[in-house]
Amino acid sequence: MSACLVFYNRKNGKLVAWPSLEEAQSLIDCYNALPETERNMKADDEESSFIKTITKDIEKKLELSRKAVEELKMDNLMLQIKNGSRMIADLSQTEIEKLKSYASKKIEYYDRELRKQHPNTSGNEPFLEDDDGEMKTYEGESSESDGADNA
Repeated sequence: MSACLVFYNRKNGKLVAWPSLEEAQSLIDCYNALPETERNMKADDEESSFIKTITKDIEKKLELSRKAVEELKMDNLMLQIKNGSRMIADLSQTEIEKLKSYASKKIEYYDRELRKQHPNTSGNEPFLEDDDGEMKTYEGESSESDGADNA
């Protein structure tokens, strides 16, 4: 892509061109030789740049809002499952896939956060399980997972 810059220098009353006056004039001539519709497509004035910037900002905010809404839906679905008002067996395939993806992202997020809080752990330590495959808890700890008892 070729580009040039031309501006008026008030101090000496002359036009200044970059990279050179000849190259700038050549690019301007090529641009002016284009049909008007193509010229308009290639034009990028201050107003259109401003509109493009605002549009990108709005698109980013919209994407963040969509993600937040999707997260709230998944949080609500998880709460419904926990409360028993929805059963996993009753979920649609789409809901299951979204829930798996959401849970996976949450696990990754909390794994990163835990590593920040406890940088000396590898994150690969095995879970403490008893003979029944249930997670062990120790005196003073609690577990809200399906009735795990204190040991």
